[in-house]
Amino acid sequence: MDKYFATMIDEYKRAPKFHVTGYQAICLPRMASDSENGHVRLVVHFGNAWTTTWEKLESILKKSAHAVERKLAM
Repeated sequence: MDKYFATMIDEYKRAPKFHVTGYQAICLPRMASDSENGHVRLVVHFGNAWTTTWEKLESILKKSAHAVERKLAM
């Protein structure tokens, strides 16, 4: 275990439980390729108190769209 990881684990052990866990439910529109029963996905991450999962997802999608646009412009 590296020193950074060990320090991070120690910090989490001292944190109040409400700082360690939380969840957000996001409903995405169905796609034509989705199965009839739909999908449920679980995303586990360290999170960020100042950025919601939805904001992070939007940021990733925007970066992806810009990358595709640049690729198509070549």
